[in-house]
Amino acid sequence: MFRNQIGPDDVVDVLRTFPLVQDPYGYGWVVEPAPRRQVAVELGTKDEFDAMSPEMIKGSASLLGIWWPPRRPRSRLVLMFVYNEDQLEWNTVLAIARAFAQRWKVVLDDHAGERWLVSPN
Repeated sequence: MFRNQIGPDDVVDVLRTFPLVQDPYGYGWVVEPAPRRQVAVELGTKDEFDAMSPEMIKGSASLLGIWWPPRRPRSRLVLMFVYNEDQLEWNTVLAIARAFAQRWKVVLDDHAGERWLVSPN
């Protein structure tokens, strides 16, 4: 069964096959599939959910099979990129999500109310 909490070592282990560069802000990791094309990966704990709306948390928890409230996911992993119909960045986000989906359930959310579980392949 899936663990519902991941840590920094888990993230590093999954991202080791991606082209990483230093996160200038020190919040996580940055995958750079091409020069000046970046996808940021941040790991947050249960106390760092402010960036996610209650609808996002509730919808994602539902897809993950977590009843919310009162239980909330203990951690969350966020993949961020500038949404501009960029196929390279989107393909990178999907590849990262699928890499994590090899080990844990993963939900992608488009910030417009659409969310879905990611298949590992």
